[in-house]
Amino acid sequence: MLPIKHKLTIAYALSGLLAVLLVISSVVGLLYGSRGLYGPYPASLAGLVGQDIVTLIVGLPLLIASMWFTRRYSTSGLLLWAGALFYFAYSYYFYVTGGFNALFLVYIAMVSASLYGLLSLLFNIDPQALKTRFNPRTPTRLISGFLVGYSLLFALMWVGLTFSTLVAGTQLDEVTHAVIAIDCTVLLPLLVFGGLLLWRRRPW
Repeated sequence: MLPIKHKLTIAYALSGLLAVLLVISSVVGLLYGSRGLYGPYPASLAGLVGQDIVTLIVGLPLLIASMWFTRRYSTSGLLLWAGALFYFAYSYYFYVTGGFNALFLVYIAMVSASLYGLLSLLFNIDPQALKTRFNPRTPTRLISGFLVGYSLLFALMWVGLTFSTLVAGTQLDEVTHAVIAIDCTVLLPLLVFGGLLLWRRRPW
């Protein structure tokens, strides 16, 4: 049995919707990205088309496979599913804030489906039951040290870049501004607090 409290109906529904939207946005991006679809975005065309390719080749199969393995009562599948949803919420945030095109509402729906699908999963996970699935010798401190160290290095880099920009009296470019904003308000704090909880072997 999975370490969950209730059925994952909402998470499956939102993830299924996300999968359909991922196919639509990626295919349209590959077909029309070089014909003006990505023109309003400050990021390079190659970067956005590259994201579409990664989504179709890696991200989408990972999402579908993790859902399938979760159906087969795989705890690893459940954790991979949560990670895939966070990845898509993070990645497509830049499509929502970075520009505007015909797929703008699709991007919003993708980020919303990813985020609320992830929250639905987390609210249904039983952390105590999940903890029992791991061996007591699992190298939690090694993993938590990596998470905290990685986040602190990026925090130092972003803080240093911000201060140097302020001292120079210039402005961050739009892409860097968006990356620093989401990293410092969401991603890096999650890595730090998650790493600290893992260090103390807390279930979450």
